[in-house]
Amino acid sequence: MPVSQQQIEYLNEMGIPVWISRELEMPDFPEQSSNAQLADLSQAESANDHGGGRAPASSQRSTGSQISSLAADLQSEESSHSVRPAQNGEAAKSVSPKSAGPGLHAADDLIHDLQQNPSAKIAEIAASLDEGPVAAPVSLVPVSDLKALGWADLQQKVDACTACDLYRQRQHTVFGKGNTQAQWMIVGDIPRLEDEWQQQPFTGESGELLNAMLASIGLDSNLVYMTNLMKCRPPLDRSPEPEQATSCYSYLQRQIELLNPALVILMGRDVVTQVLGASQSMSGLRLQAHQREGIVAPIIATYHPSYLLKQPRLKAKVWQDLVFAKKQVMT
Repeated sequence: MPVSQQQIEYLNEMGIPVWISRELEMPDFPEQSSNAQLADLSQAESANDHGGGRAPASSQRSTGSQISSLAADLQSEESSHSVRPAQNGEAAKSVSPKSAGPGLHAADDLIHDLQQNPSAKIAEIAASLDEGPVAAPVSLVPVSDLKALGWADLQQKVDACTACDLYRQRQHTVFGKGNTQAQWMIVGDIPRLEDEWQQQPFTGESGELLNAMLASIGLDSNLVYMTNLMKCRPPLDRSPEPEQATSCYSYLQRQIELLNPALVILMGRDVVTQVLGASQSMSGLRLQAHQREGIVAPIIATYHPSYLLKQPRLKAKVWQDLVFAKKQVMT
């Protein structure tokens, strides 16, 4: 069943794009009073979604009934306006129902689904738009044979990695930066958006904060090597999935072997969980020198600088952790 211009406007009002073949002409209609009804319904749905809880069942049934009634009215209007008014001397063109492509049928199905449970469907569509196109999952490929790789070859391996599905959406990998002969190794959890743009870890405000904190204990950031557990940025800067973190950890292990640092500082919950396998809170892991099989250097756990930007009260704790870390190197 073809979809009218009013139905398209209805979907657009809710922020739901509808793609239509460019070969298909769509009639233009003057504004109808139904637009006001659509706005009222959209506002009602928005109020239900942001009211701190689910709307009463009777309210949802009422909204669904109104949408069903409005959809029927729109379909009736469509039947009475099957010819687009001629403009600038152009001959009027009719739209044949037979010319409706898959896009229109999909839109019609979408409207039908929205009538059943408007709030749930709108939330589901919004979530799918945030996540981007859905692709078939990638079978995880174990990252192996890294023992013989030096710094340059390891970075090339990372750049070409397809071990998990994060490679599908990445713009750049973020390998690391700093002195590859350094005694200090600082490991974050994930690259943030600005890190991906600059192809370096700890950039922007969080990087400036980290450099200032290192300077406050008398350590030049140029004498530190910095990297992340994850070499690709997860969508929306979210935490990586466990299997994604496991795949990337192989690269971090090789970086630690190549650097052979005197100290490793883990910044962020995700990297602490992966490296230490710890389930305790960060407060319970701080101010301790941890050990992990395969890593000779003592490991210090603390908060990520980007978290400090949201929780400034924790800056003093991270400074304490850095002072504690410095003592481990000096002993």
